[in-house]
Amino acid sequence: MACPRRLIVGPVLGALVAAGALATPAAATTPHPVSTTTTEVPLSVDPQQPGTPAAAPASTARWQPSAAPTIRTAQVPYTLDAPPVTLGAVADSTGFAVAGVVWDDTDDVTVSSVQLRTLTGGTWSDWESIEPEESDQDHGPSAGSRTAGTDPIAVGEVDRVEVRVVADGTPANARLAVVDPGSSDADDIPVDVPREGGTPTVLPRSAWGADESIMTWRPQPATVQGTVIHHTAGTNDYTPEQVPAILRGIYTFHAQTNNWGDIGYNFLVDKFGRAWEGRAGGITNATTGAHAFGFNAWTTGISVMGNYTTAPISDAAWDTVADLAAWKLSERGVDVDGTMTVNGRTYPALVGHRDVGVTECPGDQLYERLDELRAAVGDRQATDHPVVGTSHEADAAA
Repeated sequence: MACPRRLIVGPVLGALVAAGALATPAAATTPHPVSTTTTEVPLSVDPQQPGTPAAAPASTARWQPSAAPTIRTAQVPYTLDAPPVTLGAVADSTGFAVAGVVWDDTDDVTVSSVQLRTLTGGTWSDWESIEPEESDQDHGPSAGSRTAGTDPIAVGEVDRVEVRVVADGTPANARLAVVDPGSSDADDIPVDVPREGGTPTVLPRSAWGADESIMTWRPQPATVQGTVIHHTAGTNDYTPEQVPAILRGIYTFHAQTNNWGDIGYNFLVDKFGRAWEGRAGGITNATTGAHAFGFNAWTTGISVMGNYTTAPISDAAWDTVADLAAWKLSERGVDVDGTMTVNGRTYPALVGHRDVGVTECPGDQLYERLDELRAAVGDRQATDHPVVGTSHEADAAA
């Protein structure tokens, strides 16, 4: 069954613009980041003290105006030694950076750990472990390429990013990518976005300044049987105005560094309770994502922005995730108390990423509340979002 028209976000944004709550450019055609370039920094590693920046090189960044600017991505190749080996890279950073590490996934090399730290004002942060994962893209331009790496991590406004990787061999094409998403007219979206009953307003891609010129993935329909809950990891210390930049950084990392052609998650929710459209294809459609390998064509991916390994999810984000999951499952004919069968195995209709992949996502603090989340979604399905038909009927009517 098609989604009720009241859920479409366009009229809501139009009303916000008319009321002066949103700047017109953010709700009109996609605003592009400005003054962006690509910076490449050579690898600097001290083999005796892995991960320590030995005379870290000066940045080779140059500002180069462009008629069709692209988001700055610093990609740093590794120098690899015989196994076992500790690898490292350092890259300068400007803006509210998003960073991660990627490599070609092969059967003869296993990466056991990845750590990241940042330099701000002359002080290095502590090393933070970030998870290496397999590719979550089983459809689109990189399908079958077996790209592995970390999620893009929002590191904030820092001067330098450093990573160190321990592997039992030589990961091919391994590189550190640091994305500066630049600035956009979209960075002024207000915190208080009105809701319609029990349905959150989903802000469209144009509201976070998605540069559609870098999207090379053609949207494909999905048959949704359930939803997968994620977190983006990275900093929890972000302001409302920085959220669109984080989204642009994740988008660019997924689309270009991972070669997925688009952002992986179908929806993202920030700690202020705002819901954002991720993967292209339309918020009222069932669209294949790139968020859980092997499950992308059967689930909707909802990611909470931040790291919920030790920090609790905010009440505002919690309510929006529950509302969003209830709406998306109900419109696809899925009861949250039911099950889904994917790849010959049966799972609850709402799962955490770690239930279907080798990962700690969505973090212990969020994962331990999944039963509570299922109950909250069930309450909403019993009131605001009654389940209609079956998932196959809903997808056929979409």
